[in-house]
Amino acid sequence: MKFQKTLINTRQPLSLKLNDYLIKQPNKYSLGYYEVGDKKFYSKLAAILYSQEVNGFPQWNFHNEVFASVDWQTEPLESVTELYTKRARQLREKYDYIVLYFSGGSDSRTMLETFLSNNIKVDEIYVQNTESVNLSLVHNGDAFEAGNHLAEIPEIVTPYLKKLSKYYPDIKITYHDWTKDMLESYNSSEWILRSSSRLSSNDLAKQNQYLGTDNFKNLYDAGKLVAHVQGVEKPKLHLIDNKWYIGFVDKSLSVGSSPGFEMQNFHNEEPFYWQPDVPELMVKQAHLIKNYFEANPELKQLFGKGKFTTTEDETKMLNIIKSLIYPNWDLSIRQSPKNIGSCIFNEKDRWFWAGHVDHKGVKIWKEGLKTINELVNPIWFNDNESIYSDMVGCFSPFYYIGDSVSTVENKNEVN
Repeated sequence: MKFQKTLINTRQPLSLKLNDYLIKQPNKYSLGYYEVGDKKFYSKLAAILYSQEVNGFPQWNFHNEVFASVDWQTEPLESVTELYTKRARQLREKYDYIVLYFSGGSDSRTMLETFLSNNIKVDEIYVQNTESVNLSLVHNGDAFEAGNHLAEIPEIVTPYLKKLSKYYPDIKITYHDWTKDMLESYNSSEWILRSSSRLSSNDLAKQNQYLGTDNFKNLYDAGKLVAHVQGVEKPKLHLIDNKWYIGFVDKSLSVGSSPGFEMQNFHNEEPFYWQPDVPELMVKQAHLIKNYFEANPELKQLFGKGKFTTTEDETKMLNIIKSLIYPNWDLSIRQSPKNIGSCIFNEKDRWFWAGHVDHKGVKIWKEGLKTINELVNPIWFNDNESIYSDMVGCFSPFYYIGDSVSTVENKNEVN
């Protein structure tokens, strides 16, 4: 049976490994999990392989019970900035130590400035960088071409944080060069099960970052509740048969630690926006977007394109959404366009998969991708052929927001 294939460099059948990736406390895991029958997995691949064994199909559960009870159709009266403040205060009251992960983009900057402008204490700002990597290994040419997000650290993030530190000297600012983490994370073929819903080469490095500094370890040892807060994510709205819905997709939540760390009582992963504690924040965002596109129906066709195939379309949509949900965001701030295409061979990780082809870790990563190609039904691949096209995302249930009632005026119609 194909499912009984052994992991590379081991003698243990893969099927015997799957129970290691079951969740014992699903309510504690903030990033969602996969259900196959009565089993709950934090590993997407483990869930898929088990489902192939039992002829089932994995379902992604992202706080389904909470979000199903939310009134998505009624727009909250509070402003979106008031709801961001409510979320920041809720986190501050819940945790002893708050770490904000900062990339300089609209999500993380809005999150950070919400804390600062409301005098809500931030303990640490954490920046993931790759300062030891030659930027030419990422992308040649313009530093702000698609994929070259690494250039934003010296160009945007560092000047911003230097200025901020003068006004907030008590906030610890950490730059973590995770290039070594990425190269050393791939030391076993079992990475394919430990990986989250993405298989990009930076995935496991994200998982290990919470144990990457003595500061975090000391806080855990001291019994402090630590929140690792990330600016995830902008709303995912869908226009289907003239009805507006919001949904969540697992690949947007590949932001950090392996769920195996959930047993640590003092480590907590907190998406700032996508979360069940202040759901009215997401309701407000959804209505701001819906209302805008209802008032500008000629732009609604952007929702009918599915996955963006050009950076122009994606940039246009993103700029509209940013201006709606992040009212203080300056659209003149230069940012690299998002990577178009497979997340696996992500342009910002070119230094890893193209610049270190002979490194043991890179070889193990690539061998793992080949193993996935052999083990997994191709319906799980974007092109239905190969993992190199990327893994299909799993959506939560869609939640109904309201009907679409506006139409595009036919200006060529003759009276």
